[in-house]
Amino acid sequence: MQNTAPAQHLSLKTFCVFLPVAVFFFISVYYIAFHHVSPLSRDQWHMYAPYFRDGWWQAALTPMSHHRHIVPFLMFHIDMQWFGGLNHFLTAFGAFFNLCIVFLLGKVIQRHDNFSPLQKSVLIVFTLTCLTWLINIAQLGWGFMSTMYYLSSFTYLLALYCAWHALVNRAGNKWFAAAIGCGIVCTFSFGIGILVWPALLVLCAFWRVPLKTLGVVVLVLLICLVVFLSLPGSDEIKQAVLWQPWQSIRFVFLLAAGPLFYLLKSFHLFDAASIKTFASLVSVIVTSLALLMFVRQLLRNQPVNCFASLCYGLMMLGLGTAALISLTRPVFFLDVWVDRYQIWAMMFWLGLLMLCYQQLTDSASIKLRQAVLLIMFCWPIAALPSQLDLGARLSEYKIRVSGALLAFQVGLPIKSDAKDAMHWSWEYKLPYFFYVWEAIQQQHKSVFIEAWPRYIHQDVKNVLSDYKTTTFDLNGLRKVPVMRDELVNPVEYPYANNHKQLEQQWPQPEQDIVGYKLYATVPDDIDWDFGLISNQQGKVIGLMQPIHYSPLPRANINYRPKQHNGYGVTDNDFKEKVGIILVNSNTKTAYQIEKRITKK
Repeated sequence: MQNTAPAQHLSLKTFCVFLPVAVFFFISVYYIAFHHVSPLSRDQWHMYAPYFRDGWWQAALTPMSHHRHIVPFLMFHIDMQWFGGLNHFLTAFGAFFNLCIVFLLGKVIQRHDNFSPLQKSVLIVFTLTCLTWLINIAQLGWGFMSTMYYLSSFTYLLALYCAWHALVNRAGNKWFAAAIGCGIVCTFSFGIGILVWPALLVLCAFWRVPLKTLGVVVLVLLICLVVFLSLPGSDEIKQAVLWQPWQSIRFVFLLAAGPLFYLLKSFHLFDAASIKTFASLVSVIVTSLALLMFVRQLLRNQPVNCFASLCYGLMMLGLGTAALISLTRPVFFLDVWVDRYQIWAMMFWLGLLMLCYQQLTDSASIKLRQAVLLIMFCWPIAALPSQLDLGARLSEYKIRVSGALLAFQVGLPIKSDAKDAMHWSWEYKLPYFFYVWEAIQQQHKSVFIEAWPRYIHQDVKNVLSDYKTTTFDLNGLRKVPVMRDELVNPVEYPYANNHKQLEQQWPQPEQDIVGYKLYATVPDDIDWDFGLISNQQGKVIGLMQPIHYSPLPRANINYRPKQHNGYGVTDNDFKEKVGIILVNSNTKTAYQIEKRITKK
């Protein structure tokens, strides 16, 4: 009889190894799929303003925040025209190219001759978990940013991969042409895409390629620079260059501190200040080590395989992005702890640790090599607490954005909501927000929360004519008045003088209380998509939406009390009696209630 005990033992070991990876990856998939920020948020407002004003092609050719987003703007246009601008398509697009990066690196790891099957598995798992760690929520959770970041990163790595095959593996000119093509796409996908050419030059030096080939790369680089600086808005890019050498050096050497800070912070063992100090010290050490590795490789006359080439490419992508950002951003924006920079720090760490593991081959460093492998092996388990924390953070931000947009749809641009929705430099983005808001409404787009705003000021009976109605009882309802001084006056933020509709909706001078926020506790068995709030005359005066809290551990959101699972906003036409209708648009069912609220 065949002995199945060893096979069963191996299966159990495999299960124990991959269970944390599966849990880690499931958390990413869950939060990205159900809690990505939709609809528009953050930087999209000032990027979409020229899109509506000049059209997508002109907007694509014009720099935004000193970047050129030619290819991403095509994706923005597709999302706006075919998918309602709700960011679902953009999120899927970015996630696809993120997984393409994982696949490309996994393919290179799998073909490495000197790694055992176990070592390859650990390296692939480490790559997957690094690139799906929710520390990248600024990309993974916001579709428009992932479109730019992951497309440019993938084409960057693919250009280096194709160049290695063409120049080292002697695979032919088709591979070199593919490398040049990927480099061009990368250059015009995002501002940092220009880094593909310096990275390719460094690797050509490592590969000891002929000067003729090196000249071709330099020529293509110069052509891309000329085109890049000849397109409309080149003066804006030139004027944005800042000479701040100390800040640049500081930002580059501290970039790697971010992931370590978020990792250690999740264990709640030390205060944030101490963790930042420790993480900063480690960052300086590992960045110095990385630069020494570059110098060492340049001085050595040893071949660089495809795996090492992409590891060097990842490190250059991280450090090069930090250097490039520091040349175009004031000191205020050079904060290594913000989420939008963590993807570049993770690229750096991924390349550094895998390269260290390959290069630690002599007997004196065998224990250190084992330590590096152990770090990568234990990584999915160690990062689980931070994965849950960061996922909850994404979920909370989605709630903040959707709540802010709900108030704006009702005609109440509340300052605190604007700050929550637009985050950094929110006052700078407000003019663009108002302009985009009106452009969207004029074109009957649904990039807010489906098409609910069209119900405002309509008769409830007309709205519900196609629905079957039933009644229900609320478990609780709380109202909070919105005062006039809490609003942002859109007239104070002109952009193309396009605020006619907002001016008509603006509260009259004699109004003190201009609206109400409603916090509802809806029974769990009520399945609803959106809600309408009506006055005593049967007119819709406000909107309501469900609040979807994450059921996963550590999803403690303090932004709103968890006993409330519905949030609504009304204008000032708030009579003694208010009606609440919760609608399920799929089943065409309306749940109706009338709740008596006495104004204080």
